[in-house]
Amino acid sequence: MHPIGGDRWVRSLIGSQSVEFCVWALIQDGMHVRPFDIHPIGDERLSQAGMDAAGWTQWFKTVVNRDVDFHERLRLGGDLEPMSFYESDPPTVAEQLQMKEALWAKTPPALWKGSRQVGELLDGLWDDYSSRPVLRRNRPPRWPRDREEPGTIAQDRDLYTSLRELGSDLPSLYCYPVAYPALVVREVAPMTLVLTSPKQWTWERYHDALLAGVASLAGSARP
Repeated sequence: MHPIGGDRWVRSLIGSQSVEFCVWALIQDGMHVRPFDIHPIGDERLSQAGMDAAGWTQWFKTVVNRDVDFHERLRLGGDLEPMSFYESDPPTVAEQLQMKEALWAKTPPALWKGSRQVGELLDGLWDDYSSRPVLRRNRPPRWPRDREEPGTIAQDRDLYTSLRELGSDLPSLYCYPVAYPALVVREVAPMTLVLTSPKQWTWERYHDALLAGVASLAGSARP
């Protein structure tokens, strides 16, 4: 996270397996949804099962905002969900099934509200994707200057100041890097940018892209 002094407005760079999965699934299918419309055609399994651009977009936004809500509650000291645990030792079959359902409810496929066939495909893709711990790993919010971004420390501080002024109507700013074969930024209201991994950008393009993204979010936030 990147606060200045006692300022509660922060800019966070967060690695999220759930958010990355949404874009990865889109790439596997080959469906194009702006700005994620540079990748080649894939297996089209999700498309053929009934997922379309509107459905993917709604699911993507839901996954992103659930992740943001969790981090905002954590940042502001709000109540978090109690940890799940077995009451019996060893756990009963009923408890194991209940635990399995509780864990599944936290996955991206559980947030899909469209056709059942698409949901089942997403379940299978999630099992495949989440079994790669070396490549797909949740990372906690952190100060963006942990060598994840281009530019110098001075440039980063100037960028923070500009983003803070431009995004004064936003509660904070969350940035989620994802793997994508082109440089893109996707705004997700009310306070999130999903973008190609910052390591792929030059400082100038990164600086301009973040400012443009925050300007768009700020415009959406105003009545």
